[in-house]
Amino acid sequence: MVLYPTPNYSRKLRRIVSRFLEQLNATTPLLPDGSGRCIRFRLADKTGIQLAIVQA
Repeated sequence: MVLYPTPNYSRKLRRIVSRFLEQLNATTPLLPDGSGRCIRFRLADKTGIQLAIVQA
């Protein structure tokens, strides 16, 4: 799961949030649907956002 920060976080705050997410990922959280698949959290950079047009 990618978390997109709405404000521009300072470097110090980004490090704190990233460390927290690393600790959370170390516990291997699972999806609540019973499938046994794990969730991996990370904080995205705004430069990493991509938009795509998908035809339905």
